[in-house]
Amino acid sequence: MRAEDVRALREDDWPRLCEQDRVVFGADRSGLLSRLRRRSSAYAAVAERDGRLAGYVLGRDGRSATQIGPVIADDEPTAVALIAHALARIGTPVYIDAADRFGGLSEWLTRTGFECSGRSRGWCRARRGLRSARAHRRHRRSGAGLT
Repeated sequence: MRAEDVRALREDDWPRLCEQDRVVFGADRSGLLSRLRRRSSAYAAVAERDGRLAGYVLGRDGRSATQIGPVIADDEPTAVALIAHALARIGTPVYIDAADRFGGLSEWLTRTGFECSGRSRGWCRARRGLRSARAHRRHRRSGAGLT
């Protein structure tokens, strides 16, 4: 995925984004996504490939940090491009809650200044409401810029 394939979320993206999320998550979360959309308008984005939605990123402001997520992507390069888009538009500190189903996302986040929380670098936690037990990695951006 090229960075130029990632762009700010537009109104006409919304139905496709909600449908993609419903398919991936297994339930309609359009109410939650709508609230996240309002809270992440500075960096909410979609990735397109061949005219179709390949992923999206939303998030929210938090008490102590900006929370990026959900990040839904067809592949690892798309997930990286979406997160990089968001990071370029927000300050620190940042938390990310993203499934590392591709294997390299956690390593990329570490290379860009994030530290995993928990007992070890690969600490995972279960999330309620998922169709299956997916591993989610919790990362905290330490303040270093992207390289």
